[in-house]
Amino acid sequence: MKALAIHGKEDIRWEDRSDPIPGDGEVRLRVGYVGICGSDLHYYFDGANGENVVREPFTPGQDPVGGLARAITVASGGALEVAAVRARLVRAGLLGVATDLLDAAGSSARRLLMVVDQFEELYVSAGQDRFLDVLRSAADAPVQVVATLRSSDLDLLLAEPDLPVAEPRILRPLGRAALRAVIEEPAKVARLTVDDELIARMVDDTGDGDALPLLAYTLAELARGLGPGDALAAERYEWLDGVQGALCRQAEAALAEAEQSTGRTREQVLDGLLALVTVDAQRLPAPARVDRTSLSREDAAALTPFVERRLVTEERDSYRFVHEMVLANWPPLRERFVQEVG
Repeated sequence: MKALAIHGKEDIRWEDRSDPIPGDGEVRLRVGYVGICGSDLHYYFDGANGENVVREPFTPGQDPVGGLARAITVASGGALEVAAVRARLVRAGLLGVATDLLDAAGSSARRLLMVVDQFEELYVSAGQDRFLDVLRSAADAPVQVVATLRSSDLDLLLAEPDLPVAEPRILRPLGRAALRAVIEEPAKVARLTVDDELIARMVDDTGDGDALPLLAYTLAELARGLGPGDALAAERYEWLDGVQGALCRQAEAALAEAEQSTGRTREQVLDGLLALVTVDAQRLPAPARVDRTSLSREDAAALTPFVERRLVTEERDSYRFVHEMVLANWPPLRERFVQEVG
């Protein structure tokens, strides 16, 4: 079959792929038309979507099992085939595939380490249930699974029935040396240059590791539109108003778009956002997960620009702010919260 694969910035190609083999209870569909989301556009025009950089050809989609099959195929050095691996994962879980991969690695390999980054993103995927079934099968396979997710979403993981979860480990905020690595290492992968003075400024402006989401927004904005060989510019960093200002600019742009697209006033949009805010034990604003059925159609539509800018996450049946930093550092919402709570 034909597949459209993104290889990098403004590099998209038709490729021949093996036809997917349906597993038990599955069917293969012929797709007539599909939509294009904001993430797809970022991958094409920028070669990246936020901190996620195109490192190998892939086809955008919401198929975590297919993503796992591609990763296993790459790890096998081409000894395994994507469609066949995916069908085996759906049909029989990780046991057979992991054993084959370990055998290919040599007699010294005893267990397969599988890392699932940003596990909370699974809850916006149409393939969530099938992927969780694959993870459950790890209990019977020579596989160790390590998943990372925000501590505020830990309840999602612990609530999964029959999913063997070891004692969670909470990671401390990053120190200065680690913050430097957060800036330098992704830039190396994207083949972007950044001078030491700018790195030092960003580390100083980030402060402690709790502000890591603000740094992530800043780096994404600095790298927007750049390609291999380009440099992160101090002039653009100043225009963004530094680490603190980058998030506020994103939020202001989302607010303006929500006003324009829905016809709502600024105050009405902010009032809608307050539905996603609760009060913690110190009477400070904290993200609240809100069921989509409790929101009006207009409120949900006004959230779309915030979702597209990764300020709000849209899960299967709910919305929530990505991080409390949005609440603490964006003056319009913070002030509206103070007015409401008193």
